[in-house]
Amino acid sequence: MKHTRFAKADNMAGSILLLAIALFLVAAVFMVLRGHGYLREGTAGFVIMLYNRLSCLFFAGTALTIGLLDGRKIFTKIMFALGLCAVAAAAFFALRNPVRDLMAWPSWKTVTVSACSFERIHTVSRRSSTYYRLNGYDENGDAAAFDLNKATYKKYKNKGLHSFAVTYTPYTESVIRVEVSDQ
Repeated sequence: MKHTRFAKADNMAGSILLLAIALFLVAAVFMVLRGHGYLREGTAGFVIMLYNRLSCLFFAGTALTIGLLDGRKIFTKIMFALGLCAVAAAAFFALRNPVRDLMAWPSWKTVTVSACSFERIHTVSRRSSTYYRLNGYDENGDAAAFDLNKATYKKYKNKGLHSFAVTYTPYTESVIRVEVSDQ
């Protein structure tokens, strides 16, 4: 009877690990798309950013928990437990601002950005990525920069427009909407 209980626990742990891997792989696809200028703005962009953070934390937590439960030596268990503590700390910092944005929803901030310029940033560090950015000055004269989707960049970059109303989340500064300003 004892053998069957452990077999079910191992089967369940394996299923949870497969779920974590599947969620992480979907998040990896979203990360690649975001790195090439897609899915960066709008409510969908915010949700995908939150999903990426949650799935990476879930994957790390699941792998470390299985390692902790499966560890045979005390040193191994201590190392996996410390890893779980690190994931918990990372979860606090990774989810603090998105949760605060959700609490502020739908009261996003809107700022008028003037003297605008569009910038295409190509990086080749670990992997090739292209980011699109709107730079300008807000109503107070402070510098403002917002990451955009590739489509928004292409739509406005050669129009000669100099003023945009940008709606964004207050804590993660995820762009929800970019519109031409009347000013």
